[in-house]
Amino acid sequence: MKSEVFRTRKVKRVEDPPHLRSFSSQAMAVGPIHAHPRYEAFENVLLCPMPGLVVEVRVRKGDRVFRGQDLVSIESMKMESFVASPCDGEVEEVLVVPGQAVEADDVLVRFRA
Repeated sequence: MKSEVFRTRKVKRVEDPPHLRSFSSQAMAVGPIHAHPRYEAFENVLLCPMPGLVVEVRVRKGDRVFRGQDLVSIESMKMESFVASPCDGEVEEVLVVPGQAVEADDVLVRFRA
């Protein structure tokens, strides 16, 4: 709750908007933890985390990959970062090539379920 003071020096209580209210640690611990729906729908793809330029692609169609394995190297803001596989599986399709510009949330690699 916040207080607002007007020129007449009257104090009026105003509730915080729902997105600004704080939660107790107990309330946070009790609530269920769910993955963001956007990521649940895309378990079989590797999404680009940031805009940049593809430097290296370390896999080909048909390759077996493991969770955490570096698959694509992206240069962004003069830094080279690797994008790792989100799951174990087989590469169904590689959608990028070295030298290609990519945006955040572009699909880089698709996996066979």
